[in-house]
Amino acid sequence: MKTIDKNIKILIILALLVSVASFAYCYNLAQLNLKYGDSLSRLNISRKIVDNLTPGFAQLGNIWLPLPQILMLPFVWSERLWHTGLAGYLMSGAAYVGIIVFLYKLSLLLFNSTRAGFIAAIVGLLNPNLIYFQTTAMSEIIFIFTLVGSAYFIAKWIKTKAIYDLLLGALFVSCTTLIRYEGYFVLLISIALVIYVAYLKGKKLATVEGTAIIFTTLAATGVMAWLLYCGLIFNDPFYWKKIYSGENSIISTDIVSKKIRTDQNAVKAQEGDIIKSLYDYGSATAQMNGIILTSATCLCSLGFLVYLIRRKAYIHKPELLVIVLLTAPLLFVVMTLYKGNIPLYLPALSLKALLNRDTSLQYEYNIRYGLLMFPLVAILFSWLASKSRMLWWILLSILLLQVFTVFFTPFYTIYSIPAKLASTDPGTNYGKNAASDWLKINYDGGLILISALKHDPEMFYLGIDYKNFIHEGTGHYWLESVKMPQKYAKWIFMYKQKNTTNSIEDSVTKYIYDMPQLYDNFDTVYDDGTYVIFKRKI
Repeated sequence: MKTIDKNIKILIILALLVSVASFAYCYNLAQLNLKYGDSLSRLNISRKIVDNLTPGFAQLGNIWLPLPQILMLPFVWSERLWHTGLAGYLMSGAAYVGIIVFLYKLSLLLFNSTRAGFIAAIVGLLNPNLIYFQTTAMSEIIFIFTLVGSAYFIAKWIKTKAIYDLLLGALFVSCTTLIRYEGYFVLLISIALVIYVAYLKGKKLATVEGTAIIFTTLAATGVMAWLLYCGLIFNDPFYWKKIYSGENSIISTDIVSKKIRTDQNAVKAQEGDIIKSLYDYGSATAQMNGIILTSATCLCSLGFLVYLIRRKAYIHKPELLVIVLLTAPLLFVVMTLYKGNIPLYLPALSLKALLNRDTSLQYEYNIRYGLLMFPLVAILFSWLASKSRMLWWILLSILLLQVFTVFFTPFYTIYSIPAKLASTDPGTNYGKNAASDWLKINYDGGLILISALKHDPEMFYLGIDYKNFIHEGTGHYWLESVKMPQKYAKWIFMYKQKNTTNSIEDSVTKYIYDMPQLYDNFDTVYDDGTYVIFKRKI
C-alpha cells in the first residue's frame, strides 16, 4: 500500500509539472490557450452568469451542457482569471492531474500490475493534444476525467462489493451527463453493466433490482437536472435536441428561427454510411492519440479480446468489462455521424500525408472528438505491460518512438492541435481586429449593442464588463433595442453588410441596419467596409 501511495505521489508531481509548464508555454505563445474558439465561448458563458445586464443561470443557454461553465464560476469573478484563461485552466488542469492518477489506479486495479498502471499514466503524460486541451476551458478534459473516474469506481465496486464505491461510480457517471452528450451513452452502458454484475454476484431478482435502482437514481440525476432546466427556461425538457437537429428554435432572446451554424456548412460525408462513419472516427482517434500508439493498441485489443473470451474473464473477472464503458464516445459519435447530426472533417490518411509532418497543419473540423477515445487507448495499450517486464519495455519504446517522430522526423504521426493553432495569425481566434482595436481605445462608457452570437470574441477582447453589453442573452434590453436602438445603447458594433452566407448571422445588422431611426439617432464613427461602429448623437 505504501508503494502504491508513493507511485501516485510521483505521478501527481509529474502531472502537475507537465500541466503548469504547458499552460505557461501556451499562454506565452500568443495566448494559445485562448485560441480555440469554443474555449473562449465557454469562458464567456460562465462570465455572463455573474457579469451581465441580466445575470443568472439562464445565461447557460440550451446548447452546451452546463457543468464546465458552472465549475468555472468561482474563478471568472476575477477579471484577470477570466481574461488570461486561468479560470478554464484551473478547472481543466486539475482534471488532467486526476486523469493521470485514475489511469494508473484503473489499470492497476484491472490488471494487477504497477507496470501496466505506469504505462497507462505515461500515455497521458506524453499526449500533446491532451496536454494542450488541459490548458483551455474546453469540456474534453473534464469529460475524460469523469469517464475514467466512472470506470474506476464501478470496477472497484465489482471487486469490493462496497456500496460506497457504487455510489461514487454513479456520481461520476452523473457528471459525465452534465459535461458532454456522450455521457448519455456512458449512463446507459453503466446501468447495463451494473445490472449484469449484480445478477452475476447475487442472482436474486430483488438484489439486482435494488442495486439497479440505487445506481440509476443517482447516475441519472445529471440528465434529470438538465431536462428540468430546459423545461423551466425554454418550456421544453428536450429543447437542446432542436439545436443539434436543425429544427426551428429560439436563439437566446432572438426570434424563433432555424439556427444556421457554421458547422452545418461542413460536408457531412459520413451521413447514412456506417462504414465511413466508423472509419473516419477511427481515423480521428488515431490522429489525435498518435498513429503509432493507436496501431499498437489495436493489436493489444485483439489479444485482450482473445484472453477475455478464452479465459471467460467476463464471468471470472467481470471488472474487466468496465472497459466497455470507455467505448461510449465511439458509439455516440459514430451514431451521430451516421445520422448526419455532426460533421467531421480531417486529413486523409495516405502515404503522402504520412510522409509530410505539415499534414498536422491542414484544415480539420471536430477532429478533437477522437481524443475522447484516449482512455480506451491508454487502458488497452497498458494491458500487455502486465504480462512481462520485456513487454513493458517494448510498449515504453513505442511511446518514445511516437514522441521522437513528432519532434525529430519529417513524418506525420499525430495531428497536433497546438501546432495547428500556433501556425495561424495570433489574433484570429479571440476578437482582435481593427474595429475592436478602435473601440477599445475610444470607448468612453455606455451600453454597447452587439451580437454575441457573432462577436463574442470581440466582446472578450474589448475587456469591458459584460454588464455594458446589450446582446441576444439580455432579455427585454435586446428585444427593445432591436426595435428602438436609441433607447438603451450609446454604441452599436456590427457588420456593415447583411449576412449572405450560411454562417451565424450578425443579428444587429439583420434587424437595424436599414432602420431610419438608426441614422437619425446615431453617427457613424468607424467604417472599414467590413465593420461599422455607431455612437449615439449628443
